[in-house]
Amino acid sequence: MTIQKKSKPLKKTLTLLTFVVCLVLAIGLAAWLKEPGFNDSQTYVLFILFFAIGLWFTEVIPPFAVGLLIMSFLVFALGNPYFNSAPEKIDKYVNTFSGSIIWLMLGGFFLAVAMTKTKLDEALFKFTIRLSGTKPRNLVIGLMGTTMVASMLMSNTATTAMIIAAVTPLMLKLGKEAGLTKALLLGVPIAATTGGMGTIIGTPPNAIAAGALEHAGTRMDFLSWLAYGIPLALILTAVACFVLIVVFVKNNQPLELDFIHTDNDPLSPELKLQRRVVITVILLPPYLLFP
Repeated sequence: MTIQKKSKPLKKTLTLLTFVVCLVLAIGLAAWLKEPGFNDSQTYVLFILFFAIGLWFTEVIPPFAVGLLIMSFLVFALGNPYFNSAPEKIDKYVNTFSGSIIWLMLGGFFLAVAMTKTKLDEALFKFTIRLSGTKPRNLVIGLMGTTMVASMLMSNTATTAMIIAAVTPLMLKLGKEAGLTKALLLGVPIAATTGGMGTIIGTPPNAIAAGALEHAGTRMDFLSWLAYGIPLALILTAVACFVLIVVFVKNNQPLELDFIHTDNDPLSPELKLQRRVVITVILLPPYLLFP
């Protein structure tokens, strides 16, 4: 107990010291590397660049906090007449907090976390097993198809993280050298990427592309995107699935998956309600949000 009590203050001291060192080094590098013609805004941007790199490298504060620090500092330093001899309009920095692309990505991650907390990811995995069976080839097809569909409803990055977490127990049982393990580790992110092409909300670049098309005079609504995206997603996922099966899945003998069904505890009424809420949000017609 005594050692733990002493280690906590020591850890806090080292963290604070590291933060101060990063700050001093950033100030020094910015002062050393700035050109004579730099204005205050350019000097501040150079400083926050080095400071953010130091904070990310040392991890003295969480990465998301560094991102918030960058935006807050730019708003404070570049638009404040007391600290900047030529203050700028800070609208483009303030709008970062409310950018539709940022919230689109956050929404996808929120949905993935909600599915994990309510164990819907495990339920989805078990449902896929029941549909596809225990043969490795059918399992690859089922999981890639499930991942493709899920990535059309939320961020493909969040879908990949969720599905990989759900299939990790299976991959640990099979071992890292198993062909099915390699097929799943490659197939899930590939299916998430190709499935993300199917809808505007599948991946942030789709929303960016739709916005660029609208600025160019071509309006691409949600349903119009489906007409182009769904066939492309299906074809690419099918081709990738076929290649992975041919290369990695040589043995198609049924697997023993009894360990997946060991946890059959009844769901509490609160968890059932939470699951219904999450499913409702996921299935909310996207075209109502992106007409």
